[in-house]
Amino acid sequence: MVLGSGAHGVFGVVLTSSPVLGLRDQLIANYIMVTAALVLLVLGVGYVVTKAITRRILRLRDSDVEIGKGNLDVRVDEESQDEMGILAHEFNRMADSLNEKNRELGLANRNLEKRVFERTEELEDANARLLDAQAQMVRNEKLAAIGELSNGVPHDLRSPLGAIRNGVFFLKARLVKSDRLTTDPKVAEFLDVMDDRITRCDKIIGDLISYTHILPPELAPVDLLRALDAAFWVVGPMDRMTIVKDIQDDDLDVQADYNQLVKVFANLVVNAREAMPDGGELTISLKKSGPSAEMSFTDNGMGIEPDKLEKVFDPLYTTKIQGTGLGQADCQQIISKHDGRLDVASKVGEGTTLTIWLPLRKYDGVEHAGLAGEVKTYDG
Repeated sequence: MVLGSGAHGVFGVVLTSSPVLGLRDQLIANYIMVTAALVLLVLGVGYVVTKAITRRILRLRDSDVEIGKGNLDVRVDEESQDEMGILAHEFNRMADSLNEKNRELGLANRNLEKRVFERTEELEDANARLLDAQAQMVRNEKLAAIGELSNGVPHDLRSPLGAIRNGVFFLKARLVKSDRLTTDPKVAEFLDVMDDRITRCDKIIGDLISYTHILPPELAPVDLLRALDAAFWVVGPMDRMTIVKDIQDDDLDVQADYNQLVKVFANLVVNAREAMPDGGELTISLKKSGPSAEMSFTDNGMGIEPDKLEKVFDPLYTTKIQGTGLGQADCQQIISKHDGRLDVASKVGEGTTLTIWLPLRKYDGVEHAGLAGEVKTYDG
């Protein structure tokens, strides 16, 4: 202590630092904790916000991918009015617009397809009518040519053929008396060939006249099986062909011209025999088919190529070396005049089936038919 001009004593104050340091450390610790809490809070809030934004962005991305795949019905939830909400709203508006445009495009496409389909049908119908008209024109030209031939040519040909036949008959008679036929077989062979060729020419003339002068059928009740048996007598020996009758209904009557049906059946049997030169089997089936009698002739011969099948009923068309091409056309014309139908189906190497449908005879408005269900075999 200083008093006056001299030092008279010493005064000392002693302070401890422990409380101050403790307070300082406490403040520092609190600051660190508060800072850490704030950092964690900021990080947590940032994570949550980032996660929410990322989730909404991913939804937008997934929706965009779906639209890219063609799913225009996908939409994004508009959860808020912020920038992401505005973006979601604009995305949905774009999807609605695309969906509407797609519907309009689909409708236009369907209308276009419908118009193309209708136009294609019209063109196909027109083409079919044109082909039918061309086929009918060709058919009419053939019929006109056949008609002109049948007016005078058959008579002009049959007169000399008759004279030739009489000459052959006279020669045979004279040669028989002189034993020349037995001593010279070649002479007999040539005379038989001449007689056969005359018969064939006469048949061609007969086919020509028959096709162009088919009379209207004289309708009467006809038992189909009876007409079929008569056809076998007309055809004669079956050679090596076996006839199998598959009769499902044996009491079928039709209103028809008996002689014309016999002619049709005989022609179909002869065609089957010629299709099986080495022998085979002809199955004839008969059954009731709705209001009609269905009769089919199925051979296991050579069959007919598809490109030739559609011409089978054309007049003057034939695949035979010695055919006239009028037999099947004649049959179809006769069946048509009976309000029936004649169809053909064939597979090369398997055989051919010709099927006839004829309206059943009616008694008091009811078709007449019985049932049998038997299979008969006939060897000619």
